[in-house]
Amino acid sequence: MSTTNNDSLESKLLGFFGDMASAKESSNYDCDKESFVFHMTDWSPSLDLIARLYSNPACFSQEESRQILQDLFYHVLPHLNAAAEIYDDAPEIYTMHNKRKPC
Repeated sequence: MSTTNNDSLESKLLGFFGDMASAKESSNYDCDKESFVFHMTDWSPSLDLIARLYSNPACFSQEESRQILQDLFYHVLPHLNAAAEIYDDAPEIYTMHNKRKPC
């Protein structure tokens, strides 16, 4: 992992992580820091497609939309959850809402 300047995404993510992680007493700080950046960037190619789908859904077929949303659920969200767990305890605020209920 290399930070070339203070304006890079990696630099911003490391700064964000350092703000909280410096208060933690982790014996795995360096490993956690690298894992956090990985989990926050591995899915970045999907971000453009997700943003384009949400801003202009008419440009995508139903199949393309399905693929983008599956990528969101099966690739992006697990990375975000992992990053949140590394950063701090990630609350599962929607657990009670995930149970199927009649409308």
